Amino acid sequence: MVMRSSETNMENNRIQILKEILLDLHHGASPESVQELFNQHFKGVSALEISMMEHELMASEDGVTFEDVMSLCNVHANLFKGVIADVEVADADQEGHPVYVFKQENLALRSAILRIRRIIENISKPENEPFKSDLLNGLKHQMTLLGQFHNHYTRKEKLFFPIMERYGHDSPPKVMWGVDDDIRKLFRDAESKLQELSNSDADIEEFSKAFETFSEEFEAMIFKEKAILLMILLETSTQDDWLSIAEESDAYGYAIIKKTG
Repeated sequence: MVMRSSETNMENNRIQILKEILLDLHHGASPESVQELFNQHFKGVSALEISMMEHELMASEDGVTFEDVMSLCNVHANLFKGVIADVEVADADQEGHPVYVFKQENLALRSAILRIRRIIENISKPENEPFKSDLLNGLKHQMTLLGQFHNHYTRKEKLFFPIMERYGHDSPPKVMWGVDDDIRKLFRDAESKLQELSNSDADIEEFSKAFETFSEEFEAMIFKEKAILLMILLETSTQDDWLSIAEESDAYGYAIIKKTG
């Protein structure tokens, strides 16, 4: 009984420290200033603790709103990089399992981003002038492929989020959905710049800026999906939950990859 009480106190203390770190960030502290404190107290932190922390933040009387947590999403995700404890679940890395499919999509989407960056880098080089039209067509093709992330996000929001909410983890989906919508808008902005492209380097530069603004947020979301979203799902979901997700996934489609298994 004493041991259980001690463990509970330790858990509550860790959540309180996490909460204080985010409140410090909310009140203007730099990520660098809280990193050392975080490292002192956490060798591994579970995604469930992050979820509980977000619950407390938005339910507290400290003045932290949903919008604040959403704006801090990237900051606190960066703090957890490299220290979040992984959860291993049998079959999760088997072809056809929703987690495997989800991770493969992110690998494919990340590859499309890298290919777009290479095209941007090469399209304005004088020696590539004869191939500029081909490079531009390649750029448009890769953007079309990357745009399939909409399927990835919709499947996440329609199938993953309801299960998280069913088990009481409604804060991460709410925050993540808000960031998803921001990312969708940034992609539309980049698409708009792509449509405006002429043969001038200035237009290429405008597209490049819009694309990097999008990709920075998009790549941060890839991390959050791996380290927070999937970890919560792996810790809480049952085999029946995964079967349900697998059965319903085809209706929403996939991003770049073809589902196997």
